[in-house]
Amino acid sequence: MDDRKEADAIAELSRAINFKPELQLLHLRAAFYDSMGDFVSTVRDCEAALCLDPSHAEMLELCLTIGAIYLLDVVCIFQADLRRREKMG
Repeated sequence: MDDRKEADAIAELSRAINFKPELQLLHLRAAFYDSMGDFVSTVRDCEAALCLDPSHAEMLELCLTIGAIYLLDVVCIFQADLRRREKMG
């Protein structure tokens, strides 16, 4: 799916969620956000969905995946900064 169609799908899902927040809609929108690399919005929808059903396996898996990606990014940034500081003396 191209970016424009994904953005349109997110807009439609957002309208539906604003009308009536439902777990399936939040999960679907979170998946679209994830595929577009919008991790902040993905996490926001994961948190909202888990408020509705804290044991929803697919949402928990998505949240854990996003959390792991974020943690890896932080570690990479930290390591790069550490190497830069070591080179500086």
